[in-house]
Amino acid sequence: MISISSFAQSTLMQENEDSTINCIAYFSKGDTVEYELSDRSYQLKDNLKDTVVTTDVVEKIRFAVLDSTSKGYRIEMAYTSFENKLKEDTSFQSQLANAMAPVLMKNKVVFTTDEYGSVKRIENWKELRDQLKDFYDDFLDTLFSKKKDKDSDSPKSLLSSVFYMQIATEPNMQKVFDEISQLFGNFGLQFSFGHSSNDESESGYKQHNSSICGYIAENDSDYYDYDDDYFLSFMNKVSIPASDLKKLGMAGLGVLSLDLDEEANDSISKAFDDVFKGRDVNVYQTEDAYYFFNGWPKASVKSKYVTVGDDQIIKSQVQSISWSSRNWNYYSRKEEDTSKSL
Repeated sequence: MISISSFAQSTLMQENEDSTINCIAYFSKGDTVEYELSDRSYQLKDNLKDTVVTTDVVEKIRFAVLDSTSKGYRIEMAYTSFENKLKEDTSFQSQLANAMAPVLMKNKVVFTTDEYGSVKRIENWKELRDQLKDFYDDFLDTLFSKKKDKDSDSPKSLLSSVFYMQIATEPNMQKVFDEISQLFGNFGLQFSFGHSSNDESESGYKQHNSSICGYIAENDSDYYDYDDDYFLSFMNKVSIPASDLKKLGMAGLGVLSLDLDEEANDSISKAFDDVFKGRDVNVYQTEDAYYFFNGWPKASVKSKYVTVGDDQIIKSQVQSISWSSRNWNYYSRKEEDTSKSL
């Protein structure tokens, strides 16, 4: 996924200038901040007529600074709550989310950063990997235990292989715990004030990129904000012509080795035309990140959505994280209420 870091002016922290913002962590040992996370996605089905919610997860997570040195920070992330709101959904993803909740709740992720707050590594990734592997083996055994036919062994083996690849390395494990990358991914980068945008077509498709960077305006702030709190905002749009999408779809059927006669091909081709009606398909990726003056993330919203034409959204995923309570050892107001009224 293209990220806001694509607009970073530099990964080297230079002298502060009025025209730039350095995204740097100024944490202290003992700092704790709690967040609430919402991950929701949906898509249109049945010829774009029915809206189906495919993901609806709510989490509460807590970050605690275990150690602070001149070389960086050692931080612990813990899940304090995990709820899949699609509990009755029988889809594979929903059953997996329900089963994984207790595993996440009993584990903590310990990671280290450099002096700017940029994540370097997950210390206990191997331990977490082994526990996730054991969990997934048990989950698949339970899922396929009701299937008596031998053919069920093939999809089970395939699913196991795919999952093991997703957790095989430390970089992959960082993707598993993407809450960390979403909140800490911009540390160590420098951004220019104001608005910037550009258009390109290096990928073969038209792209539009834009970013905004600045301090929180006084009329947008509240009691929980400070002077010098800042925000970063990014948007990327890729436009894919309907004709290309149609070719990709038909080529996909060929890859699946579907032996379709001319009538079936014509029928599928017509279905593409009926859905897209010659309109471009646009893929949007956005990120809005807000920070307290000392670097602690205040909120982050990442979204990816697909539209037919300029207005009909056919698929969307939004993951939002916002702080709910904070306890800073050094940077805090005297006698302030550190829990936000939600």
